Amino acid sequence: MKPSNKAYELYSIPTWFLKECLHELLPLLADIINASIIKGVVPSFFKETHVKPILKKPGFDPEVFKNFRPMCNLSFISKSLDKVVDVRFEPGADPG
Repeated sequence: MKPSNKAYELYSIPTWFLKECLHELLPLLADIINASIIKGVVPSFFKETHVKPILKKPGFDPEVFKNFRPMCNLSFISKSLDKVVDVRFEPGADPG
């Protein structure tokens, strides 16, 4: 996994720290992700995001609402679940 080291306001633990401890945390993360897949439920804390409006292009008038687009930052574990589901349920993928 190659997540960005950007620290978003949503994260309680910086991504760089998670990457440093990934070897120790991987079994726990795998259990959480597998439980979510088995139950068919995405935990509510996976769905939390930080939405920040950003200008579509530099130089656009920041006083005009339509000149913005939302930028959503999901948590590291939410992105990990998304990636695992994407790979596991890819057509022709081995479900094991």
